[in-house]
Amino acid sequence: CVPPSQREPLAIECMSPRFINALRDVFHTAEDLNSDDALTHLWHITKGVFLLSNQKLTERYLKQDIYEDVLGMLEYDSGLPPDKRTPHRQVLKAQVNFNHVISFEDQETLDRIHLNYRLQYLKDIVLPRLLDDASFVSLTQMIHANISLILDHLQRSSQLLDGLLLQVRQRDLQSLLFLQDACRLAKQIPPPERQALYEKLVE
Repeated sequence: CVPPSQREPLAIECMSPRFINALRDVFHTAEDLNSDDALTHLWHITKGVFLLSNQKLTERYLKQDIYEDVLGMLEYDSGLPPDKRTPHRQVLKAQVNFNHVISFEDQETLDRIHLNYRLQYLKDIVLPRLLDDASFVSLTQMIHANISLILDHLQRSSQLLDGLLLQVRQRDLQSLLFLQDACRLAKQIPPPERQALYEKLVE
C-alpha cells in the first residue's frame, strides 16, 4: 500500500516516457524469453499503477499507443494458474469491433469512446477481484464522466444526431444498436442530462 503522500510523485514517475518505454522493453524481452518471474513482477507493477487511482495515470496507460502492452502485462496474474488466465489482447482483437456508425467530427470524442470501453473492460474483466474501494470508485467515476461527455457531444451536434436517426429510419442495424447503447448508457448520467438527451431524440 502506497502512503497518500507518495501517490502523486509515484504517479508522475510512472507517467514519464522513460519509465513507460523501459516497462514496455522489459515486457517484450520477458515474453520473448518466457521469463515467468519477470512477467509476474510486471503484473504487480501494472496492477499497482491502476491501484494508485490517479485519473491522468489511468488514462495514459489505456491510450491507443500502449494499451495492448499494458493489458498484456495484466495477463500474467500471479493469483491464477496459467490455464485460468484471460488472454486480454486476444479477447479485444476477437471481440472488439468498434463500428464507426456515425462520423464524429473531433478525434477527442472518438478517442474518449475507445478509452471508455477500455476502462469498462479493466473494471469488469481485468481487475474486479483486485480493486479496493477507492480504485473501484475512481474507475466508476471516470466511466460515468466519459459517458456524460460522449452523450453531451451527441446531443449538442444536430448534424450528428440527425445522421444517426436517418440511418435508423433506413433500418440500418448498426445504427439502431448504437442508439440502443446510447440510451442504455444514458441511465448512468444525472436525470437532467438524461432527460435533455431523450427530448433531443424525440424532436
